[in-house]
Amino acid sequence: MKALIRNDKTYPPSQLPELESHYFLHNGIKAYSGSIFKRPLKRNGLFTHYAFFLGFDHDGTVWMLENNEDGVECVTWNDFMSKSDRSELVHLEPDDSQFSEIIKRVIERSTLEYNAHLNNCEHFVNYCVLYNFKSHQADGMRNITDKLLSLVELSILKQTDSAFHESLEDYNEVRELLQLKRGNEKLDNKITEKIKHLNKNG
Repeated sequence: MKALIRNDKTYPPSQLPELESHYFLHNGIKAYSGSIFKRPLKRNGLFTHYAFFLGFDHDGTVWMLENNEDGVECVTWNDFMSKSDRSELVHLEPDDSQFSEIIKRVIERSTLEYNAHLNNCEHFVNYCVLYNFKSHQADGMRNITDKLLSLVELSILKQTDSAFHESLEDYNEVRELLQLKRGNEKLDNKITEKIKHLNKNG
């Protein structure tokens, strides 16, 4: 997720900017700190970047909190948008009752390294605001990767030459690196038994 545009000052979670207001109006309704926005990561791209609204400073600058390859940062709205021409409010925070808890979670997550699959911008906003460590984008990609690997593994199992079967251990190592379990339990059991058989007779 590189190609970050930073034209304005950024703040670490431990030194957030001084704010004058913690809400904005959306269709006549107050939306408070923790309201989540997303925008396209690239023009016409498949992926989206997430951040949540923090507040306005005395100059009227809008500040957002996000997780990116540089870690958790407080950035301006303009830097969050990164020249994108579209954004969407995906969660409206109805009041400020959870503000202190949200900031505590921000500080908690700020010590962890960004990972596009395991700790991305969507994980960050959902955990800090909704207390739900979830990324639909990452889950979707992991499901696709699992299905593709499973198709290859299944084709290996169907080979009559046992030399092909030895490569199943390589695919196990790939899955361990990706922290990706097989979604197909029957296939997983067959591969586990096959590898045990190979090691026993090896």
